[in-house]
Amino acid sequence: LWFLNEIFSADYLVYTSSDGDDARKICETKRIDLVIVNEESTMIGDDTAISFLKKNLQTKHIPLILLSSNNDLSDDAVLNESGADAYIRKPFNVDYLKKRVMLMLKNKEYLKEYFSSSLSSFELLDGQLIHQEDKQLLNQISDVDKVKLL
Repeated sequence: LWFLNEIFSADYLVYTSSDGDDARKICETKRIDLVIVNEESTMIGDDTAISFLKKNLQTKHIPLILLSSNNDLSDDAVLNESGADAYIRKPFNVDYLKKRVMLMLKNKEYLKEYFSSSLSSFELLDGQLIHQEDKQLLNQISDVDKVKLL
């Protein structure tokens, strides 16, 4: 925790916790942009902080990086299925971790901008922009016509 705090505190507001319940409270009560979890064998499964964050409607949008000390490649599937958006093996390169954090935060901003814009509501269909809801209605009408024709 101390090391991660040292790495990121100059550029970001950092909250640290060594307790899963405390980390959950922080994520629910503060505006959190990214979570870094130090993996331990007890951190992966259904009753973990990762699982809680990724299943909770208030927190599942938060990008999550899992730092893993496990160097057994056979456990890659377990780590990938943990719910983390990325995992990095320890010992890690500090510059690489900083770059991953920066890119994940940028991607989050790009998605936020996209879904806040009208572009996310429209689709290009036969050279014309059509609203997603209008397309869905046209598809439903088309499906009804197909049923009538049969």
